[in-house]
Amino acid sequence: MTLLKMMEEINKYKNIPQKLIVSGVKGYQQDTLMQELKEKKLNKKVIFTGFVSNEERNTLLKNANIFLFPSIFEGFGMPPIEAMHLGKRVLTTKCASIYEVTKGKCFYVEDPHDIREWLQKIEEIQKEKEKKIDFKEYKKERITQEYLKLFNQVFK
Repeated sequence: MTLLKMMEEINKYKNIPQKLIVSGVKGYQQDTLMQELKEKKLNKKVIFTGFVSNEERNTLLKNANIFLFPSIFEGFGMPPIEAMHLGKRVLTTKCASIYEVTKGKCFYVEDPHDIREWLQKIEEIQKEKEKKIDFKEYKKERITQEYLKLFNQVFK
């Protein structure tokens, strides 16, 4: 909802993209978001893709200007990691586990509900270069080895 509200104000910021693509499985607020989209006449600025495959997700990420992750509740928060791995600039919150998982390596808003802060940060981030960030600790091979080590200890 914060990003939809942000899109109402985005036309005041000429040097940032004027489109928002929202991907993912429909959530419990999907109907509310779609109603808000219609009421505020944001249909041309905001596109909901619904579920996307990993390949489609990667294509969207590679072509994104900035990856926005407005989550205020996360179990782990892998999407920002995936975006940074592909070289995208990421703007997210410090809520829940996100700051810890991203290891302070992306850009953050202090107040996840403050639309002006989101817009100002996006404007600032435009000046930053994209760079791939590799998180070795999240590689499948390493995680698999850690699980195998744990299983061997438990079942010894």
